[in-house]
Amino acid sequence: MIIAKEFRIGNLIEVRIDYSTWIQQVIDIHLLSDIIESREPETFRYIQITEQWLEEFGFEVTEPFGSIKHPEFRKSLRWIKRRNLMSDEIIEKPYLRFDPDVDIHFVHQLQNLIFALTGLELERETK
Repeated sequence: MIIAKEFRIGNLIEVRIDYSTWIQQVIDIHLLSDIIESREPETFRYIQITEQWLEEFGFEVTEPFGSIKHPEFRKSLRWIKRRNLMSDEIIEKPYLRFDPDVDIHFVHQLQNLIFALTGLELERETK
């Protein structure tokens, strides 16, 4: 379930436009209002953080599922991937760890963390 108070204007979210189609949108005041007032919470969903998202935001992934860095952010984040030791199967979706108490699973959480610590908005780099 989406929690509206987690969002800021400028965060990215996915919005369902029909039964099987989702689009990514930047939250503006109108969309935030829609999220708050929605009687259909399944219309919105968080965007799962992926290595592709990290690269689009300008992070350098130094090793698969290791330390990552951003040129504007002095601290490094850790890319976590949990595997079953017996089968080497991934047992949960990869996520970022900022410190032992802060895990980042979704794009808007990363956007909010970087903004809170640096005042900078993460911009997607287009290639």
